[in-house]
Amino acid sequence: MKKLIIIQNIWHSSKTLIQFLPQKIVLPYMSGYEHVDLAGILYMEKSPDGVNVFTVDGKKWESTKDLHDFEEILVERSFFKVNQMVLVNLIHVSKVNKSLKTLTFSNGNAIEVSSNRLTLLLENLERLWNK
Repeated sequence: MKKLIIIQNIWHSSKTLIQFLPQKIVLPYMSGYEHVDLAGILYMEKSPDGVNVFTVDGKKWESTKDLHDFEEILVERSFFKVNQMVLVNLIHVSKVNKSLKTLTFSNGNAIEVSSNRLTLLLENLERLWNK
């Protein structure tokens, strides 16, 4: 009964559920696994063998997992699929150019945004930036 009350208190509190979700992810690759901090991920890009994960410190991880699998896990953690190939971490987006349909990260790297995802991207960024 205590567990149910605790869960109800968490659910009904003013905090969002995202605050209780893990802030790290396991990246499977050919020879093992790597535990990576979500805040350190800039974006993930689909590759022929899985997904390339690019981090703020310039590292590139090659995961055997599919982009769709990551999308299902990370959509509730400020990640957004900007086109068929790329899932970005919105906390690192510094600007969006609507006419060029690109977003720029805090490190200066830019990614193309699909026309049909642009409006939804802007809505998600507005919610994040106005918290």
